[in-house]
Amino acid sequence: MVGTVIVFGSVVPILVKRLYNPERRYVGCLKRNLIESRKNSELQIISCIHAPGDVNAVINLLDASCRGDGPIAVTVLHHIKLVGQSTPLFISHRKGRVIVCDYLHSKNVIRLFNEFEQNSRGSLSVNAVTAVSLLKFMYDDIFSLAVERLASLIILPFHIRWWKQDGSIQSEDHSLRELNSRVLEKAPCSVGILVDRCSNRRLVYKEDAPAVINVAMIFLGGDDDREALTFAIRMAQDTRVKLRVAHLLPANLNELEAKQDNVALKGVKEKDHITFGEEVVDGAATTVSLIRSMVPEYELIIVGRRDNLDGITPQTSGLRQWCEYPELGLIGDLIISEDNKADCSLFVVQQAREQVEEQQQQMP
Repeated sequence: MVGTVIVFGSVVPILVKRLYNPERRYVGCLKRNLIESRKNSELQIISCIHAPGDVNAVINLLDASCRGDGPIAVTVLHHIKLVGQSTPLFISHRKGRVIVCDYLHSKNVIRLFNEFEQNSRGSLSVNAVTAVSLLKFMYDDIFSLAVERLASLIILPFHIRWWKQDGSIQSEDHSLRELNSRVLEKAPCSVGILVDRCSNRRLVYKEDAPAVINVAMIFLGGDDDREALTFAIRMAQDTRVKLRVAHLLPANLNELEAKQDNVALKGVKEKDHITFGEEVVDGAATTVSLIRSMVPEYELIIVGRRDNLDGITPQTSGLRQWCEYPELGLIGDLIISEDNKADCSLFVVQQAREQVEEQQQQMP
């Protein structure tokens, strides 16, 4: 009898772990992205908050993005790590009701986003959710909301925070980094990682003020860069935003990729309010030099992650061995490297991966 109990106690958890895979719920879900979002339709975004320090950076980004074609509907997911014997919670905070939550930080997060919504003049709506769960299941909260809300973009905070005074690292959350990597790998829609280096100041001020935020989009080509470009163009529809698109061309072009990239860039070249420039680069050294010269000029830089292209494109060839944060891609990693001493923020975009579905079907 005792032996049977021991066997069942050992075998059952292993079987459950192998057979129960919550990610299978997302097999067959349409992979949504920004490029294919309908013009003038409501853009659904899931924004993850893990600490109070994440709030300003996200609000700055959304504030400069919510005056484009169609309104934005943001679901703010405040994640709190489950500790001890606490019970997992998933609380949806409906508007017009008193915020019922025992977590003070969550109340403050919700209050700040509600105030932001009130000041957005109808261009943005906010729904807030508090999720208290184990770290290993946080991705499931994110994916469930993304599928339920038909989201085209998930915004994740980077796992490192810096002191604003001297730029030294304030905190580094390796568990958050693991979560971000899992979301990038399995997400049912596009994903953006927001690296905050300047949230101690508001990027956008008054409605009638001149453009006060300088944004650069570094374009090398590929699906992720085209997705990032779509987001940048949306930002540029706000008259307070000055956008520069820098196209770094290799000496030898891939004809198929070049054709797709040219279609994406055609609209940029036709817009008077966007500065567009092309540079032919003969290798990674030229790319590094150009980016280092650009970084000090901008408050925000937008790039594509390009993890599936960085090893084979001449613009970044040889940089992978120096890459410290592959979740940002080689260009994103280069921008926040200590050599650049950047105090600008960075938004790294990855387009929804169609192969995610195939990977999940192969899992036991």
